[in-house]
Amino acid sequence: FDSSLRSRLRRMSREAASVPLALTDWAATETLLLADGRRVEQFALQRSARRAIDGSHGAGTSLNLVGVSDERIEKTVNVELFARYPGFLFMRVTYRNLAARPIELSEWRNADIEFFADRASTEAPPFWSYCGSTHQDRRDWVQPVRAGFEQENFMGMNASDYGGGIPIVDVWRRDCGLAVGHVEKRPCLVSLPVIASAKGVKLGITGQLKRVLAPGEQLATPQCFVAVHNGDYFATLDTYRRIMAERGVCAPAPPDAAYEPIWCAWGYERDCTPQ
Repeated sequence: FDSSLRSRLRRMSREAASVPLALTDWAATETLLLADGRRVEQFALQRSARRAIDGSHGAGTSLNLVGVSDERIEKTVNVELFARYPGFLFMRVTYRNLAARPIELSEWRNADIEFFADRASTEAPPFWSYCGSTHQDRRDWVQPVRAGFEQENFMGMNASDYGGGIPIVDVWRRDCGLAVGHVEKRPCLVSLPVIASAKGVKLGITGQLKRVLAPGEQLATPQCFVAVHNGDYFATLDTYRRIMAERGVCAPAPPDAAYEPIWCAWGYERDCTPQ
């Protein structure tokens, strides 16, 4: 993070003498969109604090950053890293209205990043993606990211009988990958867009809202994460599974009835007429 609460991601090598690899550029990654169309991106850093933590995810470190925008909106970013989950960054972002007047909001964005393509690589496609959203056309969850690729990945209903999903998007190239998602225990009506760009691929998590933030009132966004990993999306999904289990969200032991035959519309489709 810098003095304007912009951030960038770098991948640290296990070799102490090696130079960290830049995965993203400096950018305003956590922002607010006001109802009048203005995007609040710059927050002058006021204070920061780092402390050791220990909880359900084990021992780790917490970094707390507080900044204020010209619109008198205070942003607090709380970042947590745990030794048990290297490369997995937990992030909670909150906003508070310090102005004397109400402020009308229409959108928040977290982890709004652009992942660089590997310029030294000639592989095509340059990225593959995992998108945990559901779609009416039942498209694949794993797809190549080629020029023109764009997918909103809304976590609500995307068809009359189809919606929700796993709140994660993961994009990887040959040497490493980046994932974004949230770790809330309840479903959140958010989007996790993945968009091919000139430099690589854009991803993040956004929430639409129509809310007036009264003076002194606070908006808390869902606890999100950014993960840097090797390999494909399996590492992220396995880590997410273990984290949610530690938070009490895990699959129960399946009963015997789970293995018995059951009628399903996928086989008979919608125009089946019983005889």
